[in-house]
Amino acid sequence: MLHAAKMIRLVIRILGNIIGIYVISLIIPGFSITGGWQTIVLAGVALGIVNVIIRMFTFFI
Repeated sequence: MLHAAKMIRLVIRILGNIIGIYVISLIIPGFSITGGWQTIVLAGVALGIVNVIIRMFTFFI
């Protein structure tokens, strides 16, 4: 059960990253996303994975 909760938390963070990247691309002039929604989703997933890796390293420090 704990594993499922962690996976749901990861998915929620990735969705938050995707929404954040999209909103930033609308608000900040000069910041644009080329390639459509696939690029935004890929960037959100990559940012989520990087966050997990950084969180693991900071946990051990």
